[in-house]
Amino acid sequence: RYGDRLRRAQQMADWIDEDIDPGFPNGAEDTTYIGQNPPHLAANMPITRISELMQLPGFTADRYAKLKPFVAALPVGAKLNVCTAPGIVLDSLSEAERQFSLNADYLTQQRQAIGCFPRLTDLQATLGAAEYDKVKNSLAETSSYFMATVWVTIGTTDFTLYSLLARVGNGQVRPVLRSIGTA
Repeated sequence: RYGDRLRRAQQMADWIDEDIDPGFPNGAEDTTYIGQNPPHLAANMPITRISELMQLPGFTADRYAKLKPFVAALPVGAKLNVCTAPGIVLDSLSEAERQFSLNADYLTQQRQAIGCFPRLTDLQATLGAAEYDKVKNSLAETSSYFMATVWVTIGTTDFTLYSLLARVGNGQVRPVLRSIGTA
């Protein structure tokens, strides 16, 4: 399983990097995607939608459905809100023993009782200083991005509007990305 995760990570790294050189040994660049049906090229830029995961070689709909609740496509530099992140996402911050996903009920109870849990200080104590220092700049106790989904039915046709919204300060919110689809 570790080998599969490593291969997928290398493929994703090649999907978003700016070059056309496959990472060794499991990378995937244009030559891989040209052979798919339909043929296409690697994005070579940060992902804008999590559905781009489906472009990775061998990435199945079942795998996507399992991963979808735990990933997001946000602008570079966006921070993970530790107060609301699922336990499995918090556990992914370290290679240490799984603590948050194994104690999901405790995580939920703490959030209901005190709001933000774990706080950054709690996470630092759990991970240890060395592990925490590796990830601290990508963590926050607030969220800056939100997804709004609007469903509209006109006659017998359903439409869906997806908006990625950013909190820009002074109580203002601006759209970052919008897309329209059918339900």
